[in-house]
Amino acid sequence: MLIVLIVVVQVYPLAWLFLTSLRNEHDFATGDPFALPSSISFDNYVRAFQTGNLGQNILNSFIVTMGANLLIVLLGMMAAYALQVLGFRFSKFVRASS
Repeated sequence: MLIVLIVVVQVYPLAWLFLTSLRNEHDFATGDPFALPSSISFDNYVRAFQTGNLGQNILNSFIVTMGANLLIVLLGMMAAYALQVLGFRFSKFVRASS
């Protein structure tokens, strides 16, 4: 039961966001914000890619994310090496606690 509640709390906002993005301008302005869209329109996505430079922004986010992940892995490898191979005063405590 708890898992169902967690899934609903996590998925409902994403589903509402996606369904709202499919509304046309008139339906968005005059309709109930929590109702299903009366007609499905992908014009908002076309406009986001054309005028909002969304493609370049997605590419920039991907590049920054990959760089951050690479840095995290490298620093984690160095820290693991230091904890495992190079002994220091509390290294046994750190290894036992993880």
